[in-house]
Amino acid sequence: MIPPEPPSRPKRGPFEPSEGSPNSPKGPNGKRQVARVQDYPELHLLAQEPLTVVTWNLAKRAGRVTRDQVEALVRDTDARILAFQECRANVHLPLTMGAHVVRNFGRHGVMTVARAAPHDCVPVTSPGREWGMTPKVALLTTYALSNGQDLLVANIHALNFDRGGRRFADQLRDLAKRLAHHAGPMIFCGDMNTWNGDRVGILLDVARDLDLTEVPAERGVGRRGHATKLGNRLIGLDTDLELDRIFYRGLELEACRWMPELDASDHVPLLATFRIG
Repeated sequence: MIPPEPPSRPKRGPFEPSEGSPNSPKGPNGKRQVARVQDYPELHLLAQEPLTVVTWNLAKRAGRVTRDQVEALVRDTDARILAFQECRANVHLPLTMGAHVVRNFGRHGVMTVARAAPHDCVPVTSPGREWGMTPKVALLTTYALSNGQDLLVANIHALNFDRGGRRFADQLRDLAKRLAHHAGPMIFCGDMNTWNGDRVGILLDVARDLDLTEVPAERGVGRRGHATKLGNRLIGLDTDLELDRIFYRGLELEACRWMPELDASDHVPLLATFRIG
């Protein structure tokens, strides 16, 4: 069980959202709330093998092109879990999947979509904020697998605009403390905003502490940070580094690939297919 964000929230049933609705990013206690935005077709086991997972930053888009490409993604890959960042709560989803969302600011946040309902669903707000105003959020969901184990999926949108990486490191280390309570299989994925070597190093240190392995996606295909030549120098941005990543443990990686044919967003979806041990 993942420890909740302090102070502890009122307990809820395994398939119920926390108080409030997807139209309000905070509950009455001022904490970020998680809401179920679509019912799940299955309430028990997540999937038979293989287990396909996709992470994709939707760049706050929810129009027809996004709808059609999300439907094509699920149809063509038989994905069991979709980890979206910068996702609107009203994004159109296939009826074969359910979803929970937690909003960070305004009308968007992170959404985890799956074929079966999670039995635990915890939102985590970053300790720091971008420009002193905007926090980032993560959504931790736990699913029952066919082998009797629980799979924890951490869907993360990491803090940006922090060249030295102090606030970025605080966010990831705070998440790592929560994730350390889970002993079983894990997927740690999302838009990590790893646009310089310092940030990559911090992320890899956290992954090592959690015994996670990175999915070895092809370099040079995914979304990379970019600014003007002067801007790149000023903020220390390395345009060769991908922002979106998937890490895992307790599963066997079968395949991985970028999906540049899906262009509804300025980020490229990253897919990984696993066998359940």
